[in-house]
Amino acid sequence: MLNCILGGCGTGKSTRLMERMVQDIAAGRTVLVLVPEQFSFEEEKRLYRAMGAQAFNRLQTCSFATLSRSIFKECGENLRTAAYAGDQEKLVFLYQAVRSVAARGDLQALQRRSDSADFIDRMLSLIVKLRKAGVTSEKLHDAAAALPDRLREKTADIAVILLEYERILREHNLYD
Repeated sequence: MLNCILGGCGTGKSTRLMERMVQDIAAGRTVLVLVPEQFSFEEEKRLYRAMGAQAFNRLQTCSFATLSRSIFKECGENLRTAAYAGDQEKLVFLYQAVRSVAARGDLQALQRRSDSADFIDRMLSLIVKLRKAGVTSEKLHDAAAALPDRLREKTADIAVILLEYERILREHNLYD
């Protein structure tokens, strides 16, 4: 729920906000205070003086950057540790993936086509579409099982290529 505390300078907005934070802390709720980086030290001192040590120690204060890092750490990968692959890198890694799965004999329906000059371009275009649709190699592999014979084989081949492509990207600490 959003509560707005409105008023002019010196009307008690900050005091009311701190009273509400103390009430929430006393009720066992988690209170998170976002403070711009340049004001964090001064704001923490002010909160400590106004709330007292016990309430202040149960308060979480952070800057927007600190909050972002916490969210990435808690909810997903830290995107700063990996870069995005460029177009040429994607082509090279996809080529490597196709060569690898073809050499292992993992392709059924697409083995002959995998040697074609435009196969990599078509596969990359398909992967871009799959990514936009949120389809992973695992989802594609699972979906292949419900398809008719020839289509199942082609879809399974694409899933195997995509899985290898994803592995190579991870190995190079890249996203596509």
